[in-house]
Amino acid sequence: SQTEKQTMATTSLAVQYLDRLDELEAQGLDTAEAQKEYNLVVDKLNTILPDINANIDEQTGLVEGGTAALREYVDAWKDKALMEAMQKKYNDELSAWADAQIEVAGNQQKLNKELAKQDQLRQNIADANKKYNELITEQINLQGSVENPRYWEIDQELNALLNEQYSYNAELSKSEREVKNLNKAIAEGEGTLAEYEGQVLEAQELMDSFSSSAEDNAQALSPLPDLVDSVATEVAALTEEYRLVYEEAYKSISGQYQ
Repeated sequence: SQTEKQTMATTSLAVQYLDRLDELEAQGLDTAEAQKEYNLVVDKLNTILPDINANIDEQTGLVEGGTAALREYVDAWKDKALMEAMQKKYNDELSAWADAQIEVAGNQQKLNKELAKQDQLRQNIADANKKYNELITEQINLQGSVENPRYWEIDQELNALLNEQYSYNAELSKSEREVKNLNKAIAEGEGTLAEYEGQVLEAQELMDSFSSSAEDNAQALSPLPDLVDSVATEVAALTEEYRLVYEEAYKSISGQYQ
């Protein structure tokens, strides 16, 4: 990601500055020019990493604590920055995964509702056909009595049944198209869900591995272990939060389409 690239670029630049400080110390700071460059490099280091708080000892003219301690800080800062970047990426993937789950569950509920609707429509069509055939039989039996008002009443009932059948068939055709679209959406959604799930698991494993490594690398800088633990704790909390959000959303969807 862009954040990870920026972190690595800043780390690389900081290491270059520290290398230069080591070179200047090895050469000796006996001249005003060397001291000026040394101070300038320290200023540049503080500019790109404000929290490093690199100060020059007035007695020795060198950075307080030495460059080795500053290198440990840079390594720990890099670990923390990368951990935070991975956390954001993980959170984004987890959110997308939860959204995909909710979408698939919602479409499945719609599909179940639509299939139940089709069953009812087919039953309505069957009932209308049965009634139609019964009326035809009744009318045939009345053919010798065309003056009978019932003969003409049957005509009207038959027309009404034909209209009902037309309406039921039209609804059934529309429902069948909807079922086709829902099946396609569910299949695509399940594919997307599988991709997100793989990404989430991969990100989780990467963070677990990186967190363990970062904790080891950050021991030299007392605030950093706590910060790394804090990021890991936030990840765990967000994981639980998204799980609860998904469960509540799924319950809501289930209730809506029952």
